[in-house]
Amino acid sequence: MTNKQSEEIECLKYFMHDFYKTTPITSDDEKAYSEFSTHGKKPGEETQGFKALVDAKTWREVHVAMYERDILKINMPLYAILGLMDRDPVPKPVVEFLKRSLFSGTRSELIETVYAEACSKRN
Repeated sequence: MTNKQSEEIECLKYFMHDFYKTTPITSDDEKAYSEFSTHGKKPGEETQGFKALVDAKTWREVHVAMYERDILKINMPLYAILGLMDRDPVPKPVVEFLKRSLFSGTRSELIETVYAEACSKRN
């Protein structure tokens, strides 16, 4: 797998629904998901690990929609979304995804700045 594919898998695992958190995901599941997401080719056998990754992609999109809504409607601060209030920062691949996704990528510099500041304060 490429670095980009590995980062995608790490991002999906972050957004995975609690139902799948204990589901073992093998390297074969990761490869099958990458093949599916790149070429639309489903594996011969859809394992629970593969299903967990596919489901996580849906949950990730739901989260992004909720984040955008909450930022606009209740003025939720970016540092809350980036997991910097009461827990460790989100993994860097998640930040990269949010930079591309939130507000169609128009706030990527702000997201990077908030993330960098918060990470420096936690160290």
